[in-house]
Amino acid sequence: MRYTEKTPKTWSAICIAAYAAGVAYMGVGTIPDEFGLWLGMCALFLLLLLPCLAVPFSKFAYHRIQVDETTLRVGRERIPLTALDPASVQASAQVTHPTLPQQ
Repeated sequence: MRYTEKTPKTWSAICIAAYAAGVAYMGVGTIPDEFGLWLGMCALFLLLLLPCLAVPFSKFAYHRIQVDETTLRVGRERIPLTALDPASVQASAQVTHPTLPQQ
């Protein structure tokens, strides 16, 4: 493997730690008496946790870049390195992009 893009794990760890701390905090006072209420609150807060973890998961699945000896892989797409034209990559790097007009 020549290159593998590392996935960011800090945001996921922070979100899961905050969820676990919140669930533990709620469980300290309610588990012996109100176990059903505690489970319901855990499920409710899990609905808030899932969207926070959706972005890192989608970056892992669809935006990860890997290059080995024969293929370029971007997300789930696989492109053989023989299909890439180095001249087109150099030409697109030298193109000047239009800027916003000055006011």
